Amino acid sequence: MLLFAPALALAEPAYVQTPDLHGDTAVFAVAGDLWLADVQTGETRPLTTHPGIESWPQFSPDGTWVAYSAMYDGNVDVFAIRVEGGEPVRLTWHPAYEQVVGFTPQGDVLFRSSALQENGSSEIWKVPVTGGEPERLPLGFAAQLAVDPTSGMWAFERLGYDYRTWKRYRGGRAGDLWVGDPAKGDYRQLTTTEHGEAFPMWHDGRVYFLSDQGGTADLWSMKPDGTALARHTDSGDWDARTPSMSDDGRIAYVRAGDLMIWDPKTGRAAAVPLDLKAERSLTRPRHPWAMRDTSWWTLSPAGDRLMVVARGEAFSLPVEEGPTLPVTRTSGARESWVGYSPDGKRVVYVTDASGEEAIVTADAWGRGNEKTVVPAGTSGWHFWPLWSPDGKRIAYADQMQTLYVVPADGGAPVQVDRGAQQEIRDYTWSPDGRFLAYTRDQRVGYQAVFVWDSRDGKTHQVTASTTSDHSPAWDPQGRYLYFVSDRATNPHIGERDF
Repeated sequence: MLLFAPALALAEPAYVQTPDLHGDTAVFAVAGDLWLADVQTGETRPLTTHPGIESWPQFSPDGTWVAYSAMYDGNVDVFAIRVEGGEPVRLTWHPAYEQVVGFTPQGDVLFRSSALQENGSSEIWKVPVTGGEPERLPLGFAAQLAVDPTSGMWAFERLGYDYRTWKRYRGGRAGDLWVGDPAKGDYRQLTTTEHGEAFPMWHDGRVYFLSDQGGTADLWSMKPDGTALARHTDSGDWDARTPSMSDDGRIAYVRAGDLMIWDPKTGRAAAVPLDLKAERSLTRPRHPWAMRDTSWWTLSPAGDRLMVVARGEAFSLPVEEGPTLPVTRTSGARESWVGYSPDGKRVVYVTDASGEEAIVTADAWGRGNEKTVVPAGTSGWHFWPLWSPDGKRIAYADQMQTLYVVPADGGAPVQVDRGAQQEIRDYTWSPDGRFLAYTRDQRVGYQAVFVWDSRDGKTHQVTASTTSDHSPAWDPQGRYLYFVSDRATNPHIGERDF
């Protein structure tokens, strides 16, 4: 039975994250702090108030502790705190990222960590809730684990990509569930679909989990032998996110920012109206230090001004003396990859003001006068638009691994070349504006330098394919083309030297 009660949803969502449930008490994260809530009355109280970000809270089986992940000292580690509050207990000390995934029936905290894996793959560990030596479970690579309190069987997922922003992903990183008996060391794959399954949970002899096989992520379940598949929620336009099961089989999860609870007795899911009196300090107006968030900078042709992109806006700064001027004023859009015209009077940049990226030119002193060079929607995203020294053309590349040249006043782009396996991001004009030198990858795995002639539209490979050559640069007179070459050919067996 697929039942859902959106009528109970709040007009203003609480925007909860990673909830868990024990009895009638829920714990969840809001704006980087942990909160407790009575799901019958909606009353809430803060559990943590530390400036560090807390997430992934989980109740202990007896409901007296909450284990969670927190960035308190520059790293994400596992902590535990009494439900009544107090001083947290730090449980892990490794510089790897540690994420709480649950508890064992005996009360040990389960968490994922890549502490002993050089490739970043995570494994499941356990540690006593009051502190002690963490123990790695004999499971191999895994990101989520649930232990059946009745049979002792394990259900787990290995990859842990389900909470990313990817929607309806189909590919090698789509999650699958596994089940097995740790006493026998016998594990088998439970789900084999192309869809993503994650967050395994045990109740009444069934494995509950999150799956997007219905179009959006919802709660499903099946028997541990892979039979009797059932769908339990229909979340409509919004995915169900980060579910966690209480000891009586109810599941707390997030939908559209609301705290949802699904009850196996009724087969219904409903939003919990929360009386959340959070400070929400992150929504207050603030004055960020723009220079800390710079993403691009370039000198003017005269060398007296510096064009800087910070927090999606372009600014013109003096090198020695003069005013700092905003060149763009679109707080709801992101500008990037700004470059000067040869005379320094205009700039060219990428903007997503329309919702899709476009390439435009504008006055270099912030007086507007925008002109579209490449309309929005021509490509998905763009790389550095580079004005030719003669002012006639603009070179740019896009996500389709293609390099283009377009008239500076707009017009039909001319395809210069296309990369074999990678995007083209490395290109430069000759001083007279006739030639465009660029780096393109080869199918043999190396990079080579090419030159495009604007007069006849032909492309010439100017370095061999037997070495990796890149970063072309012209001398001021345009007579020589310099480049960087990786020519160390000493053979070695692998990436490590012993």
